[in-house]
Amino acid sequence: MEFKVAAILCLALVSATQAVKVSVYYESLCPDSIAFIRDQYHSTYQQLGSSSITVDFLPYGKASHTQDGSGNWVFDCQHGPEECRGNKVQACGLKYITNPDLQEAYVHCVMTSSYPPDAGQSCATSVGGVSDYSAISSCISSAEGDNALVAYGDRTHALGSILSFVPTIIYDDVFNQSEQNESLYNFLGVVCRHLSSPKPSACP
Repeated sequence: MEFKVAAILCLALVSATQAVKVSVYYESLCPDSIAFIRDQYHSTYQQLGSSSITVDFLPYGKASHTQDGSGNWVFDCQHGPEECRGNKVQACGLKYITNPDLQEAYVHCVMTSSYPPDAGQSCATSVGGVSDYSAISSCISSAEGDNALVAYGDRTHALGSILSFVPTIIYDDVFNQSEQNESLYNFLGVVCRHLSSPKPSACP
């Protein structure tokens, strides 16, 4: 019994150390963001899962935020106010849907919907992870959602000139321009290069 427990713990440690953190800086109405999540990220995550990819979505992109005279946050997004709302829908969803597999499914569902800013409730319901949508809905319409989006904005702004294209994809907190370029068409290959051996069977 002790041997079995030790073996399980050993496997868990190997799995934990193998996973690569993939930070995706994106926007809810950006065609390139939608294409990357739809055509690259989702299929790769389906093949590799959370044992190989640590989910880190940042729905903000080329936006800005300032405080007005009353201390309220005001956002300006590249594709207009609706994109800001769509970003907040995902920021609040990610706050309350904490399981990595469900977070990935939620973002994929929202970003591949006909209109991401309106897809929060249907996607939260379809992927599960929350008992009801009221907490997310309240977050979106309150200062809670503003603060969640500001936190993503602060992390995004910390990139400085690195964020020249959306989506920006960063591996284990280190930006590499060639990997950024390749990720847009060969995300699986880039992720697999970051994984230690033995690599998952899905890796080319």
